[in-house]
Amino acid sequence: MAITRRAFLQQTITVSAALPFCFPERPVLLTGFEPFVGSQYNPTKDVVEAVATGETVDPLILPVAFRTAADQVIAYMERQKPALVLSLGLKGDPFITIEQRGRNIMDGWAADNTGYRARREPIFPSAPEYVPSPFDAPALAQLLEQAGLPVRLSDNAGTFVCNDLVYRVNHYIQEHDLPTPFVFFHIPWTTNYTEEHHGRGIPFFRYYQRVPLEEVVAAVRLTIAALT
Repeated sequence: MAITRRAFLQQTITVSAALPFCFPERPVLLTGFEPFVGSQYNPTKDVVEAVATGETVDPLILPVAFRTAADQVIAYMERQKPALVLSLGLKGDPFITIEQRGRNIMDGWAADNTGYRARREPIFPSAPEYVPSPFDAPALAQLLEQAGLPVRLSDNAGTFVCNDLVYRVNHYIQEHDLPTPFVFFHIPWTTNYTEEHHGRGIPFFRYYQRVPLEEVVAAVRLTIAALT
C-alpha cells in the first residue's frame, strides 16, 4: 500500500529528531527574530528553541533592526568560527523558502524595531547589487523536497531586515573568503498558533496559511546534518 504524505512526513520528523547526536564539534549558530510590526509572536523563536537543545547548537534571537542583526551574527562568526550559520525569518506563505542571495538595498515597508525606516538606501554604496549565499541551494531544496517538506527557492529576500541580514553576512563571508555555509530560510506561521489563542496578537493572522512546527524543525535538523 502506498505511503501517505502525512505518514512519510512523520517518518522524516522521527528520523530528524535523532540528528542532533550527529552534529559536529564546531558549533552551529541558529538564529531567529524577535516579534515585529505590532505582533506579539514570532515562530522563528519556537523553531530555534526546539532545535537548539544540544551543546553544539547555539541559539540567538536577533533584533529586528537594520545592521544590528547582521552585526550580531558576524560578531559570533568572528568569535566562534561556526561550522554553519542557519538563520530564520518570517514570511506569510506556506513554504520553507530558501533564500539564494541578498540584494544591496534597505527599503523599509515599515520601521524596524528601533523606529528606523530605511528609504531605498544601499547597504554598501560601492558593493555589488547581489551577493549569493555560499552553499548549493538547489541541492538543499532537493533534499528537503525528497523528505516531503514544503520547500521552494527564492532570489528575492525582500528589502527589510531579513534581506539586510542575508546581504551583510554573505558579503562578510565573501570578503573574508570563509568556508562557512550561511543558509537563510523564510518560514511560514506554524500551526501551534491559532486564531482563538493568538489572533489578537498577530495582525492579519486569519490570512496566513500555516504548516506544522515539527515540519520546519525537521527541515532545520536535516539542513544542519547535510551541511556540517
